[in-house]
Amino acid sequence: DIPENKAEDQTITNNLYGGDRENRLKQELLLGIGGVRLLKILNINPDIFHYNEGHAAFAGLERLLILVQDENISFDEAIEVVRASSLFTTHTPVPAGHDRFNEDLLRIYLAYHANLLNISWKKMMGLGKINEDDINEKFSMSFLAARISGKINGVSSMHEKVSRRIFGPLWNGYSTEELNLGHVTNGVHLLSWLATEWQTLYLNTFGEKFFELNSEENNWKKINEIPDKTIWEIHLKLKNKLITELKKYIDDEKRKKKTNNLFLPDNDFINEKTLIIGFAKRIVTYKQPTLIFQDLTRLNNIIKNSKVNILFVFAGKAHPNDTEGQEIIQDIINISKQENFKNHIIFLQNYDMAISNYLVKGVDVWLNTPEIEMEASGTSGIKAMINGVINFSALDGWWAEAYKPDYGWTYTENTTKNNLNRQKEIEAEALYNKLEHEIIPLYLTFDANNLPAGWIKKIKAALSNLAAKFSTNRMLNDYIENYYLNLKSQNNLLIENNYDKAKKLAAWKLKIIREWNKIHLNSMEAYDSENKAFPVGSELCPNINLDLNNLSSSEIGVEIIFIEKRKEDKEFEKIVYKTELFPTENKNIYASYVCKIPITHTGVYEYSFRVYPKSELLTNRLDFPILKWL
Repeated sequence: DIPENKAEDQTITNNLYGGDRENRLKQELLLGIGGVRLLKILNINPDIFHYNEGHAAFAGLERLLILVQDENISFDEAIEVVRASSLFTTHTPVPAGHDRFNEDLLRIYLAYHANLLNISWKKMMGLGKINEDDINEKFSMSFLAARISGKINGVSSMHEKVSRRIFGPLWNGYSTEELNLGHVTNGVHLLSWLATEWQTLYLNTFGEKFFELNSEENNWKKINEIPDKTIWEIHLKLKNKLITELKKYIDDEKRKKKTNNLFLPDNDFINEKTLIIGFAKRIVTYKQPTLIFQDLTRLNNIIKNSKVNILFVFAGKAHPNDTEGQEIIQDIINISKQENFKNHIIFLQNYDMAISNYLVKGVDVWLNTPEIEMEASGTSGIKAMINGVINFSALDGWWAEAYKPDYGWTYTENTTKNNLNRQKEIEAEALYNKLEHEIIPLYLTFDANNLPAGWIKKIKAALSNLAAKFSTNRMLNDYIENYYLNLKSQNNLLIENNYDKAKKLAAWKLKIIREWNKIHLNSMEAYDSENKAFPVGSELCPNINLDLNNLSSSEIGVEIIFIEKRKEDKEFEKIVYKTELFPTENKNIYASYVCKIPITHTGVYEYSFRVYPKSELLTNRLDFPILKWL
């Protein structure tokens, strides 16, 4: 947004979620292509590029262009180099979060890109599609990122499973469990999110090097040595800061509307003894902000019969184009206007970082109620935890890995998507039971020192066992050890000696593609498991003889896989057993592959053989995912 740019270009990045699809494309062109060009101008030459969501994937196209034009290597050679030095982190299980564009729109801005890469437009578009021949399939930025990255990861263990399903179609013939896709669970940056009071306590307890060593779990065990009174005093101090802000918000709203009749909580109702339950995040359907309101009669009875004031504080924004999200906000506001809930529900409008800061530090309970498998990570709960706020959440995202009854609460462990309405009823009932029979009673149980000892015990248990595991220090260590170093090693291998290994790998792939359809089964010694039983303790000894034509047995792998359940057209859900067959002889153009499989348990299984290309230069087998089924 500077005068040197055209007027229509100055507003491209004014709003993250503003504008139409064309403006979104412009944003991602600036981020990806512009980002790489900026680094080049600044003479910054990274070893590894880490694409944070598919929105940055055009960086890969620009890197390809630089290699083809400046280094004078082919597109096929360049993509090996780019792939070996790229990590793609996907962050969302929601389809709308994966941007897709029509080819006609892309052609406006990238018409000459394919020519500059010396490839066809079809081949370039194929990088972002499942099927490059399908002219109606939209170009996916996430698929582009996956195709040009040597490693891919989700941001929690459950999100990895979901991502495997999302990206599975890119690797036809492989099960989701075989994909080159792992996870690094997100962490939060302590100094950015810790209240000053907690920072001071941690430094005094753990020592000056605490923030350098905050991923060391043993350091956090010292939290158990801190007196309960100290923990509770800090929590109440932060809670009172939140209460001050809530009262200020209420007074401001009444002053702006020039009326007291806004159905906002009375200021006298909110005090440090009030059980404050917070829910703050982007408002979308799958996060189920209104799950707590599934049965208003039941909720009203819990509130009315409890011996403590209860206040639900909601905050968040909906996407400008998300009418359902906007309706959810209106539903919450409408419920807060009901006489029974006037003093028990407040929705804070104009949600921002400041409001978020007060909430994650000052509420008593952090509520999180997404549809299972729809929460990628849920870092707001981590921010709350490190500030002594107890989580009450569905088992999704980080909480699925973190949860134990000692640390907080969950309301259901089972889910079915066959009947979402019924599932909501089940979850809401479990949520009410946990609130009524565990959370409220624990909050009201005080020891001889007039402290909620059980509540403080949960705070300490969460901090001592979870804070290190969900810090950015741990997260970055995971990225370095599991991804960056491996990618750097592979990239160094491919670029040394003027890209010698990259050129050899690209040439080998072209050779395999040229000869692939010439591979034929000469003979097979195997058994029809429907007609022959194998007792436990015996062995299955298949022998596959292939006509490899111009290929050698070292370039071709053969494996047998056993499956329990088959989908349509060679797709399968779960591999029960898989093992490689090894070449025993290679006479002329024929190669024999054999193995011995011990029969260890009973059952009826389907099995089949797959032929695939092998090379020591491949970072991962799925970098070259062609298969032949026998």
